[in-house]
Amino acid sequence: MFDADEELAIASGEMNAPRTLSSEELREPISVLCSRRAETVHFEATIADAARRMKSSRIGSLAVVDANGLLVGIITERDMLMKVLLEPIDPEKTPVRDVMTENPESLLASDSMVFAMNKMHIGGFRHVPIVDEDGRPIHVVSIRDVVAFVLAAFESTIANVPPDAYPHLRRFA
Repeated sequence: MFDADEELAIASGEMNAPRTLSSEELREPISVLCSRRAETVHFEATIADAARRMKSSRIGSLAVVDANGLLVGIITERDMLMKVLLEPIDPEKTPVRDVMTENPESLLASDSMVFAMNKMHIGGFRHVPIVDEDGRPIHVVSIRDVVAFVLAAFESTIANVPPDAYPHLRRFA
């Protein structure tokens, strides 16, 4: 894994040992990532209303609820792109229920982070609703939340990457 010089540098404190995420950290409940309440929209609201809500809240999805507040779907920026933008749909008149993903897979706040990460990876989800025991959305975990959690574990390593470490990633005017 490390050569003799690297082992010596780590032992002397000149170099930090690489940080890893422990299995205990990954088995923490997904609720540790839930910093804000789920933004919801009624399934009869228009697509345009949902898009304005997502834009004003700076989020990529809304949990779609029925009259009782129960989760019945999710509408994401990907739904907007694939099902609205390229189709002959009037977003000011078409209800969310026509383009939402119905009955999305969801998690409980007590489910582990590793389970949520696995579900997102296997299912190809960027957003997963977190519901209470009755099926009411309380949070929506995004892949961005997961990445932020992982990056926080390596904060000092990431913070110490010099700005010119990757010269091939330059922007061109």
